[in-house]
Amino acid sequence: MNLRQWLYSLSHNPTVGIMPFVNEVLTVVHQLESIKCKPQKDEIMDKLLISLHSSFAAVRTNLSLCTPEPSVKEITAALKEFEDNETL
Repeated sequence: MNLRQWLYSLSHNPTVGIMPFVNEVLTVVHQLESIKCKPQKDEIMDKLLISLHSSFAAVRTNLSLCTPEPSVKEITAALKEFEDNETL
């Protein structure tokens, strides 16, 4: 149960970049999977998008409106690309 609480308590800190946040979420997901409690795909996607810093609002909205829903890998790539473009 502590792993689920940890997952839901994670939030994106823009001063350290997007990848540490994504990696932390995926680490907890893998730990939950190892004990047969893996969250559903939509839970993982929601966590990645909802917990983003407000500076990522535009990309969050775009990813939320995509049909079909993007994969976790596609979300990660889009977030990284957005961050890279914003830092230029």
